[in-house]
Amino acid sequence: MEMDGYPRRGYQLDNKTVLENKTKIIQDSVKEDYLLCAECENYLGVIEHLASPTFLNIEKDLKEKKIEIEEIKDVLDLIYFVNSNPIVIRLFVYSLFWRVSISNDSLFEEYKIKEPFQEELRAAILRYKSSKKWDLIHLTNSDHSISIFPFYMMTAKIFENSTSNVLFAPYSFDPYCLIVDRFSFMLFRAEEDMKIDFIRGLSNTHINDCRMARVSQELWQNLMVKMPFEKIIENAKANKE
Repeated sequence: MEMDGYPRRGYQLDNKTVLENKTKIIQDSVKEDYLLCAECENYLGVIEHLASPTFLNIEKDLKEKKIEIEEIKDVLDLIYFVNSNPIVIRLFVYSLFWRVSISNDSLFEEYKIKEPFQEELRAAILRYKSSKKWDLIHLTNSDHSISIFPFYMMTAKIFENSTSNVLFAPYSFDPYCLIVDRFSFMLFRAEEDMKIDFIRGLSNTHINDCRMARVSQELWQNLMVKMPFEKIIENAKANKE
């Protein structure tokens, strides 16, 4: 996929790249052959195909007023994807975390979602298993019984610096966290696990929620690039000793 006419890519952060002071450019998210059966790979592809316009067309949809926006603070606003299918977006977010958890890639070797939550995610994703996008749309329109695991999404208002694009999977739980390209995600097993009221108010905690926080570029850089980088340096040094 491309974003704003430019190839979608980011910078992988891990112990090796930090210690060797190297930059590893990733053209897209990590892909692994034979991780899932062909039917499941196809199904996850259908989910991504339906979900991707929501993430890739934010600026265009804002200009065309297809997205509602609420200003919270000078450095933060909340966008509502009123024309997106909230269950498809929820399936997409669930699938991101689940695939990272079962991945064999070295980038995610320490990233594991605890059982039975990992199995609950798998069951929620497969509830709507379809081979075609129209079948998935029909199922999500008629069946709203998907398990609700609250999740939070965030991006920046502008991305002038390409190093703002990061693929980072920190070891964490309650919430589980991912940074993928220009987006940050947090996933909770239950609403009572959301200890910060402010985050709860910006998250997707109900079946029809489909919203994302947008922060200033400076705040994104500090929270999603600088802090992860410093954490990896800390871990890399500890592993080297």
